[in-house]
Amino acid sequence: MTKVSRISPHLKDLQPPAGMGNVQAWLCWRSELKEGATKPSKIPYYANKSRRKGKQGATEDRDQLVTFDAAKNAAIRHGFTGVGVAVLPGSSFAALDFDDVTSDP
Repeated sequence: MTKVSRISPHLKDLQPPAGMGNVQAWLCWRSELKEGATKPSKIPYYANKSRRKGKQGATEDRDQLVTFDAAKNAAIRHGFTGVGVAVLPGSSFAALDFDDVTSDP
């Protein structure tokens, strides 16, 4: 029996930060609960559905990273939770990830 993936339509309206859409540094991620953990982790996957492994930033790793649109389309098609950018040595950008940030007016 074939495993059915959840389609993630909430991703269709995502847009990349200015100037970063065509950078081949994007991947998908899935929220997964690791054994013994109390909260899910963001586990990175390549757009081809394989889990990211090996040395991050190595040639084999960089060759599997894609543009924003390719990552977004793969995330929608394969039921991933979201997309993210791989911050790599020598890249000209950094990434910040704020979870559960709220403010009172």
